[in-house]
Amino acid sequence: MAQFLPDLEYQFRHSLVQDAAYGSLLAADRKKLHLAVGEAVEELYPDRIDEYAAMLARHFGAAGIEDRSVKYCVLAGDAALASFANLEAEGHYRCALDYCVADSQRADLLYKLGESLFAQSRFQDAIETWKEGIAVYQYIENEAGVAQLYARAARAAWHAGETPESLELAREGLSLVNDMPSSKEKAALLHEMGRAYYFNGQPDQAETYCQEALEMAEKWAAIDVQADTLATLGVLQKIDPEVAAAHLEKAIDLGENQGFLTIAARAHHNLSVLMVGKLYDFTSARQHLFRAAEIHRERGNIQREIFSLVSAVGLSFTIGDIQGARRTLDIIDELFEMLPDRESVELEVFTIKAMLTAVAGEWEEALNMLRGYRKEAQKRGDLQLLSNINNTLANIQVEIDRLGFPQDLNEALEAAKEANEIADRGLSDRVGARCLLGIIYTRMGEYDQADNFLAEAESLADPESPIDRCSILNLRVELAFCMDEWNDAVSLSENLVAEEKSLGRKVNWARGLVTTADALISRGEARDYGDALEFYRQAISVFNEMGFAGYTESITQRMDALESKTLTDLQTSHKVTRELTQAGIIQSSFLPQEIPAKEGWSLSAALEPAGETSGDFYDFIELPGDRLGILVADVTDKGAGAALFMASSRTLVRTYADQYPDNPEKVIQAVNKRLVMDTHDGLYVTLFYGIIDLGAGTLNYCNAGHNPPYLFKTGKKIEVTELPPTGMTLGILDQETWEHRIVSLKDGDTLIVYTDGISEAQNVQGEFFDEQRIIETALAAVSDGTISAGDICQNILREIHDFIGRAERVDDLTLLVLRRDSHPNIPE
Repeated sequence: MAQFLPDLEYQFRHSLVQDAAYGSLLAADRKKLHLAVGEAVEELYPDRIDEYAAMLARHFGAAGIEDRSVKYCVLAGDAALASFANLEAEGHYRCALDYCVADSQRADLLYKLGESLFAQSRFQDAIETWKEGIAVYQYIENEAGVAQLYARAARAAWHAGETPESLELAREGLSLVNDMPSSKEKAALLHEMGRAYYFNGQPDQAETYCQEALEMAEKWAAIDVQADTLATLGVLQKIDPEVAAAHLEKAIDLGENQGFLTIAARAHHNLSVLMVGKLYDFTSARQHLFRAAEIHRERGNIQREIFSLVSAVGLSFTIGDIQGARRTLDIIDELFEMLPDRESVELEVFTIKAMLTAVAGEWEEALNMLRGYRKEAQKRGDLQLLSNINNTLANIQVEIDRLGFPQDLNEALEAAKEANEIADRGLSDRVGARCLLGIIYTRMGEYDQADNFLAEAESLADPESPIDRCSILNLRVELAFCMDEWNDAVSLSENLVAEEKSLGRKVNWARGLVTTADALISRGEARDYGDALEFYRQAISVFNEMGFAGYTESITQRMDALESKTLTDLQTSHKVTRELTQAGIIQSSFLPQEIPAKEGWSLSAALEPAGETSGDFYDFIELPGDRLGILVADVTDKGAGAALFMASSRTLVRTYADQYPDNPEKVIQAVNKRLVMDTHDGLYVTLFYGIIDLGAGTLNYCNAGHNPPYLFKTGKKIEVTELPPTGMTLGILDQETWEHRIVSLKDGDTLIVYTDGISEAQNVQGEFFDEQRIIETALAAVSDGTISAGDICQNILREIHDFIGRAERVDDLTLLVLRRDSHPNIPE
């Protein structure tokens, strides 16, 4: 050994010599030796006593000088605690407690020992130690000490996740010192009572106790209590956001400048909460969390560092920095392994891991994790954590259901209800909680319940809050989807995308892009499929950038299906368009090629189809005896089927008009009988058919369920008369009968016949042109006694076109104008 490790051999032999020499001394001599060493160190290093305190405590203890040993144990413990050597501090305080010390000193030592345990996150050990100290303080009637240790014990219970125990300890302590005069220690306990009320969902009591604590702390210039209380006031929901931010910024300033760094870290954490919920600055909020974690790291408080980092991961997730979230989670894992009491933070850590598991597309694994964490949080009574778990669990189940994997949403409903109850106790977002419940009820088909929660959310929402607006938009989009209101679904989801993008909530923005694409596909208008593909591509780009494997796979499948469908539909559409165009050309040939010219009468008609084919038609039928048949009809459907039905109806009217040239009611009855006999696909037709005796100036007509035409009678004042239905729509009942009526037309009288495409034409605001506008427009034209039927027709159509503007046309426009006058007729 001497040959290979000479230095080690020397140290070993030297140590043996020392031990042998020390062991040969008498006990009394040993004590003298230790005393001499201790006094020598005191004399030689008076400016470095704190540095040598641990050594001095050992020497004076071995010398039997207990009071001096206790003194240096405390000094060593204080120095270790200040430098975050918490385990070492614990050993020094326990060493001091092994001596027989006075009660007052024992109580103080128990307080400090509890602090060293608290700093190691051994919260239940700290509480038990402080309870022992409380008993001593009570015995020596030191109410300040009792108040101080109850405040610390309540805080330790909260850190352990035992929220109800925290409130119980604060209440117990305050009941013992309630009659105690104002003091710094009582202020600390009052604040802890308020804080405990807040975390137990009783915010009104929280504010009352915090305000009392703040006033008392200011009176006694207790900077630490002031800062701590301001940090709590800053998160109470009823306080104005600007006031709350001022409270928190002052708490940070006091804490960092006066050396109360743990309190400053808490204020940083709470300011991040405010910035998310009320100020909507997620990036700055995350920076405050990182600063809080940094302070906790400097002070050796692993548990609180983990809490701050877990919250930072949540914000990283919100803004789409998933890589940053994973890097932070790696740090958390390292810290977690170093923590003596892992139970105090494991639910928070595991909940955020469950969220990232879901992001990776491992949905069921994430749900199973959350189910277990929810039960544990319920046992603890930790309302904030329970609310977070409930919301995460419910949202994941809804998201899986949206992605096309149907879920039993009863579990999500139960979790959302519990989250809503917690929100009503002031611990989370009340508007968001109600909207989540509404979304779940919507997906379960319980629309009345969903509407109720929407109304509640809207009544609670802050109109200036973009987060509230997004929550409400989410629910309204869901309702629009389930009610097949696709125009609303597209418009609302586009608004949601704009709001989320503006907020910087990247994950929600990308989800909104997918929802908008889904809405466009469901609406299925001409450009919608192409727009939907573009929204899907944009969503995939954002999700890929964030690393959301669970979403990109699902969206890619939707895109593939849509592209395949679009190609098939395009091929089909080209074929159908060609066929419909040909059908439209054939159909237009059924209309009169020219307007008949009749002496003493002015005639005009127009038909503007909304599509390639039309379900409307009009006709002029030459009849014997100087008579003319006029016909306007509307088939109650669109497309090729309606066009064929129209052609059949026109042919039948012409056939029976020749058979019954004097009886419109018989024409209508015969046409109806054939339509009922030959038609089995639910098509009907409304029809106005009149026979004009051109010489006598009479109109003998039937109105089969059609919009009432208007007869404008000239005179000193123009009178407007409706020609109401004289029977029901054709094609429904085969034994139905119709009445006929006769009206006379004098010189200047005008008849306006139209289909409902005119009265029900809509503008971009969704307003109808309606019958009153028809009357007013026609009246303005008819008042000019020299104007022709063609001019009247064009004036009315011009007004309709101006009214519709850029709005989509959904129905055919058909208008027939007949005017009796002495002017020669000019064909229109």
